[in-house]
Amino acid sequence: MSNVSSHANFEQNNTFLDLLTVIGNEIPEEALSKLKVLLRGHVDKDILDYSVETGAQLLLILHKRGLVTNKRLSFLRKFLKEAKCTNSLSYLDSYEDKNKIWTDEGRLRASIFHDSRSKRLDSLAKRIENEIHLSKDDQENNKQDIVSLQDEIQRKKESIIEYEESMQKSKLRIISEQLLLQSVRKKLEDLKYVIRKLYREEESLTEKLNSTIKPKRTIRDELASKRVEIKGKELLESELSRKDERITEQIRLLHTDVRNQTIKMIEIEKTIQEDTLKLRNLKKNLFKEITSSEELKETLTELKQNSDHDKTKTSRPYCRNQGSRLTFTSPVTGYLVNTPSNTSVAKTIDYDGLVEHSEPFVIGRYGTRENPPQFMHPCSIAVDVNDDIYVADSKNARVQILSLNGDPIRKPIDLGKNFQPSSITVNSDQHVFVSDSHVVRAYSSNGELLRYILPIYAKFDVRPQITGLVTTNHGTILLIDRANRQIQEFRQDGTFKRFIGGNHVLKSPFGVGVAKNGDIIVSDACQIKIFDGRTETVKNTIGIRGIGKGKLLNPRGLTVDIDNNAVVADCESHKIHVLSLQDGENNSFGSLGTDAGFFDTPCDVAVTSDGRKIVVVEARNHRLQVFTRRQPEFDYERYISKVKEEIYNLDVTY
Repeated sequence: MSNVSSHANFEQNNTFLDLLTVIGNEIPEEALSKLKVLLRGHVDKDILDYSVETGAQLLLILHKRGLVTNKRLSFLRKFLKEAKCTNSLSYLDSYEDKNKIWTDEGRLRASIFHDSRSKRLDSLAKRIENEIHLSKDDQENNKQDIVSLQDEIQRKKESIIEYEESMQKSKLRIISEQLLLQSVRKKLEDLKYVIRKLYREEESLTEKLNSTIKPKRTIRDELASKRVEIKGKELLESELSRKDERITEQIRLLHTDVRNQTIKMIEIEKTIQEDTLKLRNLKKNLFKEITSSEELKETLTELKQNSDHDKTKTSRPYCRNQGSRLTFTSPVTGYLVNTPSNTSVAKTIDYDGLVEHSEPFVIGRYGTRENPPQFMHPCSIAVDVNDDIYVADSKNARVQILSLNGDPIRKPIDLGKNFQPSSITVNSDQHVFVSDSHVVRAYSSNGELLRYILPIYAKFDVRPQITGLVTTNHGTILLIDRANRQIQEFRQDGTFKRFIGGNHVLKSPFGVGVAKNGDIIVSDACQIKIFDGRTETVKNTIGIRGIGKGKLLNPRGLTVDIDNNAVVADCESHKIHVLSLQDGENNSFGSLGTDAGFFDTPCDVAVTSDGRKIVVVEARNHRLQVFTRRQPEFDYERYISKVKEEIYNLDVTY
């Protein structure tokens, strides 16, 4: 009888703790700050300032101190009203109403999580509707920009045609002027020849006049006539010279005009090229917006179907095969439902070419057992060189070591009830590094505690909050200190090495991974930032806030696969994103739900050594899902060309 009573008390206590977690998660940051001020007379200021980072932590501290219990909710209600936490109050009212009706703790807990999921589904649906509306506005703006840019390009092309016509006219005028110039210069040359001839005749007459004894009157008349003729010819020469200068200047001006028009045409052609590139990018963005909008509409339809499904029945995720039947279990109540193997209760989801369309392999459910594995709010995972899975089981205060089939490999590492793991990583020697957000513990492969690694912080810094861990190939370990917005690097023996980042670079870092070339990949707010591992500078930033292709809401844990892609768990959009670190291309899969292939708060992800399996941990579904990555089809022609190229490049000496 005592066993039954203790089991009932355990169920009741867990149900209330789940309620506090749900209520706490709905408390916004502004309200949390106000609650900390209001509760200073009831809880120590140091605990409020340094130990409370989320609403759930605050409510659990109040529960431990006996200020909030299953039968003492007025205290909590009072402060929630003062802080204006309407969502949390609605959960509390729903709990009190159903607590009066239902004595079955399993059904009560299921109802709490069902209401929570329904509200999150509605909230996510509203967000997606807003994204669709914004996407439509962006599409209209893009279309207008495209039309105006096309008009501008057309106008510039027409101006180029006008310039070409003007240039053609100028060139024709140049040819005409050059012909005229040639004619003038020919006349000028002839005239100069005539003038020289006249001068010689004048000289001859002058000599004749001076040397002859005969009467000189006839010679004088002839000489005067020659001089008059010479003067007339010189006047004509002067006029032709001035005409030559005018024509030459006109030709020079025409050439200058042609050159200026050519320069303007080149500039316009450059702007046309730039505008064409902008036009191409606008069309590309428009196509992305249309594609993203269609995907969002499909996601919205799927969410509404999921919401309707949850309202009619409790959705149960796919679990392991047992004989010829598939077992489905609620992550909250632990109820089992056996279904014939030819019946599919999992919804269809499009994995966009990332993973196989077969149902993922689901490991675990809500609970405290070790075999078969059960979890309570698992929050982080890692995969070692043997592809064994290490799970940071937060509320059970342990690390479970499982195979890809979900079988326990050895006894879990017990961390003690006061050490709730928040992040985990494993090095090549299978040493386990696990953190409770304040300190890192290092364990050997057989679970023996080796050492503590304490994060470094200055006198005026906030107490560190470790949210992400990863080991590098250089024998170091990287810690994400979210509170101080920085990365700390230690040698694996616990020796501090350096700081990376800071307030000027990072906003709210969470997960961390390392690329093949040593670059450090960090999930920060709604972006993925790539740090150069040597210079510590930000090389690239991927993603913007939102729902849809290329957008992130709240990226948490991440890893880098063998193809140098960042695989990111987005806990708020309930998706797994695969981002190319080279060009930022984004593919994703998943949606909010409890069936196989759906996620509820995916908080971390890991990839096996061959890149074939993607393992996802879900905090609110209390389980792991193992997806098989789709392999590209073998390209025979590309393979042959590559082999030929390698043979051609061989340096063979006979």
